Amino acid sequence: MGRPDRKGGKRLLDTLAPVLHSVPVRVALLVAAATVAYGASLRASVAWDDAAVLSANPAIRSLEHPLRFFTDPWTINPSGGAMLSQYRPLRTLLFACEFAVFGGDAWGYHLVSLLLHGLGAWAVGALAARLFGRGGWLAAGVWLLHPVLSENALYLAAQSNSLCLLGAALALLWHLDWLRGGRARTLGAAVAAALASMLSYEFGALIPILVVLTELVWRSRGGKVRGNVVARNLPYWAALAAFVALRAAIVQPIPQGDWWNGSWGASVLMQLRLWLEGWRLSLLPIVPLPRYMPYDIPAFAALPVALLFHAGLIGLTVVLVRKRQLVIPSVIAWWYVAQLPTSNILVPNLGYPFATRFLVLALILPVAAASAWLADQTGRHTAVVAALLGVGIVAIASDRRQTAIWQDETALFTEIKRRSPNDFTAAYNLGTGYVRFGMLARAGDELAETAALDPGFAATFFALGDVARAQGNLAAARTFYGMTLQRYPNHIPARLALAELDIAAGQTARAESWVAPIGSLAKWPPYRRARFELGLADVASRLQRCVESRGRVEEALRHWQHTSDVLFQAGKVLTRCGERSRGLELLCRASGRAGDEYREMVGYTAWLTD
Repeated sequence: MGRPDRKGGKRLLDTLAPVLHSVPVRVALLVAAATVAYGASLRASVAWDDAAVLSANPAIRSLEHPLRFFTDPWTINPSGGAMLSQYRPLRTLLFACEFAVFGGDAWGYHLVSLLLHGLGAWAVGALAARLFGRGGWLAAGVWLLHPVLSENALYLAAQSNSLCLLGAALALLWHLDWLRGGRARTLGAAVAAALASMLSYEFGALIPILVVLTELVWRSRGGKVRGNVVARNLPYWAALAAFVALRAAIVQPIPQGDWWNGSWGASVLMQLRLWLEGWRLSLLPIVPLPRYMPYDIPAFAALPVALLFHAGLIGLTVVLVRKRQLVIPSVIAWWYVAQLPTSNILVPNLGYPFATRFLVLALILPVAAASAWLADQTGRHTAVVAALLGVGIVAIASDRRQTAIWQDETALFTEIKRRSPNDFTAAYNLGTGYVRFGMLARAGDELAETAALDPGFAATFFALGDVARAQGNLAAARTFYGMTLQRYPNHIPARLALAELDIAAGQTARAESWVAPIGSLAKWPPYRRARFELGLADVASRLQRCVESRGRVEEALRHWQHTSDVLFQAGKVLTRCGERSRGLELLCRASGRAGDEYREMVGYTAWLTD
């Protein structure tokens, strides 16, 4: 037997090279890979925050006065809450544009998410080619199929992340073009892209620092710069200052929660463990979770291991900097800097301390640098090409699994709960999702488990009360509403529900005792205030206090008239108080509005009530 031809693979690559180097062929291959990976998302509905910022957000259903998205904080979510501290007007404006085109067809919004992800992959590829002179196509492919980044393509609310990434990558690309001798308008375009990135997602505020790190790599590779460092970077810091001032004038301050694990020091130690998992996901993105709570930190990420790992990276950085080899130190610094905004180190975080989509900016330079190095290796070793093809197939399989998980909120929270049985938030969201779908028995079981996980969360018991009431078990409903007030005495919906139950039972005095402690509603956002005013108006009308009832109805309508639930309740109360003509008018408007809401439904949720 003769020796195998070890040069066969090389000859095959040389034969295919003209085809594989064709731009149309490369684009077609990437499109085909993305279609296999994410194509099923076009059949998906909405999940998680999609319901609040998209499905149940009347602000996106009109493109009139588009500047309102930049000046009115309520356009991000009419129900208020922690989202009022977010400022992502470009995403909300994009949602309004998508609604003008697709209406309630969820596939259109998912198509836009895929297109944004593809544009981001192109921008990262172009940046890699400009910064390192090679690896652009490989970087685009890695970005497109990296499983950790798949959430940005599948989660509609993450269009803000994709817009931010696109703006950041273009800003850095055009900044390099300007450094190479571009005109002033090139710098202007870079600064505009940076500002657009900030207006899409708060992470864009990191761009001035990322520009400095990009320049370090650029100069280490022999690239020329112009002017001094202050003059070059001042426009980006000015854009950041303008963004911070605008944001501060529009949105509410970030709600201050507790440090994770009780103190800042404990939070830092926890974050070091999460960052170790973050590095693992960056390099070996197997089975990523949509988000990480402290109990989701893998066992391998023990604190001693995390400390040793990070200390090793710091030591490597120091050694390479002393040798004036700045690419790897810049990659490491870039990754850590991009994680700071959500690390629960700068400010106490609400919600959760880490999510895979937080890596969207952190991976720009690592992907570009790694792709440039791998592109150089593929020309020398055919085994590298084979390995990359194998990794790509595994990545596509992982992306397909992620696509199945993000089909709707039930599939998403079922998977999170399966992976993290103690995840209270997933269990609660799954239970309330079952309520919206009318699956009351399953909702009751799920919410009962939720109550066992966190017996102190009032909203769980209120939801259990609603389930029991819908099932006709009024005694259980009363018990659950009472348990709600034991945990949160100012829970207005629970007080209103108890008042309604007592009125139906003829206990008017006790009904009045439930609503008497409810004070001013001025602090509540417009939609919730209208709902609460109407709840109080309904109780007053049943107690024959129609003067008070009519006043509360008018106050409710003064704050909110955009949705059928408010119009219907207002019409019903006024009709009960004898204002038949006005009441019927509101009921007719509610009927028309309900029809519009049904036709405009994005996914499975037309409007979310409290």
